[in-house]
Formats: sequence, C-alpha cells, structure tokens
Amino acid sequence: MSIWAVVPVKELDKAKERLAPLLPPALRRALMVAMLEDVLSALVATQALAGLAIVTVEPEARRLAAKYNARIIEAGAREGHTGAVTTAARLLAQEGCLGMLTLPGDIPLISPNEIEQLLAAHRTAPAFTIAPSHDERGSNAVICSPPNGVPLRFG
Repeated sequence: MSIWAVVPVKELDKAKERLAPLLPPALRRALMVAMLEDVLSALVATQALAGLAIVTVEPEARRLAAKYNARIIEAGAREGHTGAVTTAARLLAQEGCLGMLTLPGDIPLISPNEIEQLLAAHRTAPAFTIAPSHDERGSNAVICSPPNGVPLRFG
C-alpha cells in the first residue's frame, strides 16, 4: 500500500487550550511537544507507511519534522484541522498517492503495532477506515483511499 501519514499541527501557543485552567501555557506547550514526538516516533517505526507529512507553520513542529525526516506541508496549516487535512489529501492525490492516514499529534501512548493493525484492517481502494476515539464522539485516526475519497470534517 502507498499510504502516507498526515499529522496536522497548529501553532503550539494554541495547544491544549482545554487544559488552560489547570496548566500554564509553557506546560501545555511542553505537553503537546512531548505527545507529538511520541506520535511521530510511532509513525516512523511503522514499516507499512510510504511517508510522513506534517501540516504546520509551527517552528517547533517543523524542527520535529526534520528530526523524523517528515515532509512539511504549509498550505492549509492555518485553516484548522479539517482545512489542513483536506489540503494535504488533495496534494497527495494530485501526486498519485494511493491513500492517506491522518491522525492528530496528541494521541496518548500510540504504538507502531496499533498503527500497523489499523493499516492491516484497511482494504484496497476505494476504501475508508476510521478508528473511533474512546468516547466514540470523534476519531483517533482515519484512512482514505484515495486520499481525497471522502470529504472529512473534524471538531
């Protein structure tokens, strides 16, 4: 399978805003960076992926992208989660990529094995696979083949 992983990352000054009553901005930022690094590490260790792209304009996310040899996509990065993923999906489809796995950069304790299981469950195109969040009110990961085969909405 030719599936690219896409991780949208907003500016870190806006990260983890729901935790604002509990944590000062510097700790929320540090938490997001640590979680993002865990997600990127798991994605890089996943053998079945064709590549990794981060949709961002955030300098710290760009630094991590370089560390993990990830492609940086700036287009759509300031258009929210949906806009960032939609832009990346359109770009990957134009480049002939067969599929896209998208997931947020703050999934706690994600492992390469879990990503491999999700990829193994995905069928050949046209296909759509979703891993629901634990509360089943959203998603932790979505795979689309082709990358722009399903209009996605987040939030």
